[in-house]
Amino acid sequence: MINEKDKKKGFNIDEFLIEIGREPLLSAEEEMVLIKAIQEKGPECNKMDKLVRSNMRFVVSVANQYKNKGLSLEELIEVGTEGLKKAVEKFDLNAECKFLSYAVWWIRQAMIQAISEKTGNPMMDARIESLVKMLERNHHRWNETFIDEDTGEEVTVERDELISTDTTEEERNLMENVAASADKISTEALRVFIDKTRSFWPRPFDDVYMELVRRGDESWACVIDNPEMLQKLCDKGIKEAAEQLYQKYRYGDEKNGIFIDKKAAKTYYDMAGDAVYEQYTTEDFPEEEYPKEFHYTLIGNSVTLDGVETLINDLCQQFGTPGNECGLFVPQQMLMKMLVGSDSEYYRGNVLAMERKASDSLVITTEADNGEPLLYALRQCFKNLDVEMK
Repeated sequence: MINEKDKKKGFNIDEFLIEIGREPLLSAEEEMVLIKAIQEKGPECNKMDKLVRSNMRFVVSVANQYKNKGLSLEELIEVGTEGLKKAVEKFDLNAECKFLSYAVWWIRQAMIQAISEKTGNPMMDARIESLVKMLERNHHRWNETFIDEDTGEEVTVERDELISTDTTEEERNLMENVAASADKISTEALRVFIDKTRSFWPRPFDDVYMELVRRGDESWACVIDNPEMLQKLCDKGIKEAAEQLYQKYRYGDEKNGIFIDKKAAKTYYDMAGDAVYEQYTTEDFPEEEYPKEFHYTLIGNSVTLDGVETLINDLCQQFGTPGNECGLFVPQQMLMKMLVGSDSEYYRGNVLAMERKASDSLVITTEADNGEPLLYALRQCFKNLDVEMK
């Protein structure tokens, strides 16, 4: 690394390269030992200096890629060294990739950020640039030529077909890394990131979308998937978030624990106002009395039905109160906690009755604001049974 002595006598790249060229290279095993020691003892320990000096030739090679963009080679090496140190602190010792394959993103990003700050011109994030290049292999592009029937002229159109959405662990880690640091990336770069990688990501870029909303582009709220994030935006009066929650409650979003609830859908519809593109009628959101009574018919394996019956009887003994046909009111929240692990207020209601129609048939009667949560829970927990609700 460049020390104070180098700075005082004037930086000479040739002398510096000769000096770092004398540093012995470390084996992968030696690197792992040093990184582990640094992560345990802290970045100020003497192990950091040894690791940095052994990798300084790599930092210089990266710095040469960013010459003449606003920083001197000396400045690039200095900020690149800080990026290397950051990579040491963040590196996962259990990762399958080599340390320098991981560190290069931090080194490049440190240089890009320093250039952007000095020149005032935002540069594309190095990680995003690399991701775009990596993912190109999943595209098949070709030119198609035909004659325009109206003009008789030959027209060439570029075609692009996505042939695979497979990604490597390195690419997935890189996407995670970009999403986690969205607040430090330019808006233009984030838009490129979303456009080029959304087909390859197993879950929505909610952190990235939230960052763009925070910067004033509220239209990104309409693609956020996380209900808690949407509710926070809704509370701030962002109509696009209310529109998303309206869609979730109107049509259901089981993976996020949201079931069809027309009462809630109507609430968010009213909050969304002109952000909702579809119109509703009284048939969509009828005025209904709550709570309502629901009847669940379970048909199938008698042994499984015995288990369901025993479960509800046990709940009767523990949590029931006198008064219904079974002799007890069983809070539906307790049944849902047994089935899905949650006793959310959303599941409020009571189990009113249970009747074994035959050895292969059981009917459960409840009263609740919404019947879908228990229906989905029963279907999920007892997949060998046919479960219907009316």
